[in-house]
Amino acid sequence: MRATSAMSVAAAATMATTASAREVVIQCDDRKSKYNMPLAIFSVFVIFLVSVGGFMLPAYFNTKASRSFRFGVTLCTFLSYAVLLTVGFVHILGDAQLFLSNPCLPEGFLNAYPTWATLICVIAIFISILLDFYGHTYLTKLVRIGTKDKESEMVPINGFTQSSDAIVPVPEENGDAELLEDVFEGDIPSEASLDVKRAAVTFIEVSVCTHSVPVGLALGLENAENFVSLFIAIIFHQVLEGLGIGAAVVDAQYPLRNHIMLAGFFGITAPLGIVIGIVLHHSLNQNSSGYLIGLGSINAFAGGLLIYVAFEHMNAFRSKGKWMRSQGWQVQAVCVGAFVLAGALMLVVGKYA
Repeated sequence: MRATSAMSVAAAATMATTASAREVVIQCDDRKSKYNMPLAIFSVFVIFLVSVGGFMLPAYFNTKASRSFRFGVTLCTFLSYAVLLTVGFVHILGDAQLFLSNPCLPEGFLNAYPTWATLICVIAIFISILLDFYGHTYLTKLVRIGTKDKESEMVPINGFTQSSDAIVPVPEENGDAELLEDVFEGDIPSEASLDVKRAAVTFIEVSVCTHSVPVGLALGLENAENFVSLFIAIIFHQVLEGLGIGAAVVDAQYPLRNHIMLAGFFGITAPLGIVIGIVLHHSLNQNSSGYLIGLGSINAFAGGLLIYVAFEHMNAFRSKGKWMRSQGWQVQAVCVGAFVLAGALMLVVGKYA
């Protein structure tokens, strides 16, 4: 029944008049409209400030010794998990689908594969899995080589080893204390776990920043009529994304200097896109094949990276699960509430940005 309806719609579209077809071509070739230059320039500074502010908020919580602030950092990990999931699926992959299914694209491209965005996203996930696996393997070898070198410098004394600094117990050869089980059910030295987290944060930063440039570009190219609504949506978008990545950076125990550097990099990407949009708004055709396929492919690949990292390395219910189960129902309710609320907000924002 659906196939018959689809064929009827296709037949009706085929029977459209030549004049209508000409109008579609004109619409794809020309999208000039009124533009608010002062507001566009103002948005560059506002988006930068809110992006950096959201990114640095978890670091601010982390500097406070009070229990409530520390709990705020933990809440941010649940919030960030929800943000990363919704940004990956709804914002980045959703934008990619819109770009790569635009009717202004050549018919041959649209018919070559049913969902280009999903295809590129899955390719990105496959690449991420392989990079993660071989990265784990290489990192494990490096840490174990370093550990063996350090142990070779120690002299055993009655079950203990003595170095120039202290006397420490000799670890069992098959002891589990130094080993953590990774996602591939192999053994990774505990010393490597922090490096794995930081590698995951790098994936997140690159993925989200890659997406932030097209988000800013869309705002920089927007006409005066729709600019304010999109501007407000992107402010919420950047604040929540900043909170999510900032919490991940805190969890990876980066020094404050590195946190500030990563915040600056995140903060500048969306404004950079706005500036590019301001410069190109008179000459760039947003419905050209190159623009649509290029941005669509970038978004789809970035979405795949982010979705993989969110599920694999940033699952707050897995990393904080033991702590959460030891808490009362009130604390659990707050954590779950932060997760659900952040996800719901990003889903609402996804309607506009």
